[in-house]
Amino acid sequence: MKEKLLKWILDNAFIMLVLISVLFFIAVEYSYLTNSTVILPFVTFLKDPSADAISLFQNLGFALITILIPFGIAIFEILLSTRSKKNNIFPQLDLKTILGVVLDVKNSSAAFGLVFMGPLFLEFNYWMEIKTFFFISYLWGLLVLMLLIKNLYLWISSDDIKWKFRYRYLKELAKTKNIEDQKIVWSEIWEKNYLNYKVEEELFFIFIDNTNSLCVNKQISEREFTLACMNFSAIFIKNIKNRKILIYHNSEFLEKLIHLYYQYWELPGEKKEIFRRGLYENIFKSLISEIFKDETQYKTFFEPIMKKHLNEKIEKVRYIGKLKMILFNIDRTEKGGNRINELFGLE
Repeated sequence: MKEKLLKWILDNAFIMLVLISVLFFIAVEYSYLTNSTVILPFVTFLKDPSADAISLFQNLGFALITILIPFGIAIFEILLSTRSKKNNIFPQLDLKTILGVVLDVKNSSAAFGLVFMGPLFLEFNYWMEIKTFFFISYLWGLLVLMLLIKNLYLWISSDDIKWKFRYRYLKELAKTKNIEDQKIVWSEIWEKNYLNYKVEEELFFIFIDNTNSLCVNKQISEREFTLACMNFSAIFIKNIKNRKILIYHNSEFLEKLIHLYYQYWELPGEKKEIFRRGLYENIFKSLISEIFKDETQYKTFFEPIMKKHLNEKIEKVRYIGKLKMILFNIDRTEKGGNRINELFGLE
């Protein structure tokens, strides 16, 4: 919750700066009327700041930027040194995550400018409103730079934290129209065969949410969305043998998977929804196929969970018929047929 609030504040920085400046200016005017001793020191400072105070503010900004330099060099070296190691890096994903989330280039660039320029505007005899705005902007710039230092430290200190940044980038990417970037990073992710199964599970549901976001994105045409669905399902299914969630999966994941399929089944018949349902159906089949064919996993996970699901949806005749057809297509052997008949209570 705190991360979402902080991100919203940074994404709406200009609005927040204006709002805070207005509130601060109101407080300044109030201090004149009431002779408040709380706000009065700020009023005195803004009216006629000393050269030493302005120099102190500038030096504080320089100090933060100086701290940032070694972190920047460390990340640059990490990217250069690991790009050639095929089994321990996501070159494209990490590069885009660092630029878009860790460094947050848009806000960081504005922060650098405000930290440098903000104190300079305090020297001139502007209206109090303008001085208030630049003073608040300067403080905002300092906050962004401190958050930047924190992000850089977390990125180079822990692999687990890196995944939090990567998840955040992928979730934000899903809201954009940049389908090409999405294809690049998801191809890079699913081609790997050494992901932790917990990471895979989190990535899987972000991957599905990604498609949902594309579907409701008004800027993306039906043709673009259809091509994206075809590409995304092909990327995942092509690398299905690499998925650890099929080996170490738990009942909770399988329940989510089956419930998600039911939600897609219930989608309306609009063109985008049809292709979205088709995408998930292909992915669902590929995952279920690997689980269904494995005797141990079938008895341990699949059978009890599927029976529970069928009992809950017993009135959905067409839906149950669709599930039965999917399973028959997965395993057409006599053994597979007997399993399915037993599962659906046909014996």
